[in-house]
Amino acid sequence: MGSGIDKTCIEIPSDPDDIQTQNDACVNVGGVASLACSHDGADGACQVSSTASGDSQTVTYWYYAGNAASEKASCISYGETWLTP
Repeated sequence: MGSGIDKTCIEIPSDPDDIQTQNDACVNVGGVASLACSHDGADGACQVSSTASGDSQTVTYWYYAGNAASEKASCISYGETWLTP
């Protein structure tokens, strides 16, 4: 499980009008923008849900570092949902 590469990919559902802004923000801090995260070689993902001002959003953080057990434990300890690839 996991490729041993210390990286995280974040899937953020977004309004189509917002996609370019999100991509630009990612690239501006050294990230690589994509429409979706690859699940190949992933340890798993932590799905984080939040609600603010009546709007809810779910963001999924995919991990690839090869530390699935600790990543899963951390995710679950915050009451979030762990996904396997």
